[in-house]
Amino acid sequence: MGPLPLRTRPPSPLLLALLQLPRLLNHTTIYIRSQGTMVSTLRLCLLAVTLFFNFSSAFPLISREVQWSFTLFPSPSCNGTIGDPHVGSGSTGCRADLHSVASAYTLNSVAEGCRIELFDNTMCDQNELSDIASQANATQTCRIAGTRRRYGSYQVTCA
Repeated sequence: MGPLPLRTRPPSPLLLALLQLPRLLNHTTIYIRSQGTMVSTLRLCLLAVTLFFNFSSAFPLISREVQWSFTLFPSPSCNGTIGDPHVGSGSTGCRADLHSVASAYTLNSVAEGCRIELFDNTMCDQNELSDIASQANATQTCRIAGTRRRYGSYQVTCA
């Protein structure tokens, strides 16, 4: 039994361009004969890259973004449904988009390596730092600003 005859059909212009790329780059192209078709190493590399990106998006090689969540309250009681929730991932710049100046907060979650800095003013001025929340703080505990302090802005820093 001899080799199978190759079926020929006109190649697409994109395929022709891809097959010419190694020659333009002065690389030699090695062909593998498989069931009567020829597959270039360039096409195999493109297939490998495509599979890598498909698998890496389904199963990332690096950990997902860090998560944090806290709720600000206008009164020091931290109860009711009038809280102002703030949720995010990773570091932020200064955030002053609060519904109102807050007197208390509850820390819902914060990932390892992250810290939430709460400020008395709306400019995240380090001289007006009111509190720092991190993984060392208990979650779901009402934390009240001092008698002279309130929470007017915050920023999150993650390592």
